[in-house]
Order: sequence, then C-alpha cells, then structure tokens
Amino acid sequence: MEQAGMNKQAIPNLSAVESELIHTSSNPHSRIAMSAFVCGIVAVSLNLLVVTAVIGFILSIISIVFGAKTYEQSSYGKAGLVLGWLSVFIIVAYVLSAVAVKIADPFL
Repeated sequence: MEQAGMNKQAIPNLSAVESELIHTSSNPHSRIAMSAFVCGIVAVSLNLLVVTAVIGFILSIISIVFGAKTYEQSSYGKAGLVLGWLSVFIIVAYVLSAVAVKIADPFL
C-alpha cells in the first residue's frame, strides 16, 4: 500500500489513528468505509428524534451496506456496520413501543 513514496515505516511517531487517516485518503475502500462510519453516526443521531427517523433509517441502510462491503479492509467499515445496526435497533424499539402503547390503549 505504498502511495506517493510513503509507507507506515517512513513516518515515525504517528498514532494509529493518524497513520490510518494518512493511508485512508488513497484507498477507495477506505473512503467507502469512512462514508459508512459517518452515515452511521448521523443515522444514530437522527434516530434519537422520532421526527427525523425516516432519514436516519435511510442512512442506516447505507451505513450497513457500505460497512458490510468494507468490513475486512478497515476498522471504519466495522464501526459503520455496528452503528448502522444500532440505528436499526433504535427504530425497531420505537416501533415496538408504539405497538405496545396501541395494544394497551386502543383509543389513543
């Protein structure tokens, strides 16, 4: 994975995150993995509000697809996949709670 004469050994004193960010910019799979991560964060944030849950659900599906595609290549892909499933879990919890309230009191 050598890009523009740089490799991990040539850059001393970098943390793991900084090193991965340098090599992320050149790899298309890493860009998709970062997109999965960002979509997952935004999806979880939007799903915390019921009003924006539809947009959050769409972003969670994108995060799951991109995260599954780049699961083996990057830790961002793994995080995006986990955040996408967490977002879906939040939506399922909203739906189940609405169904439980409707069953408990059908006149609401």
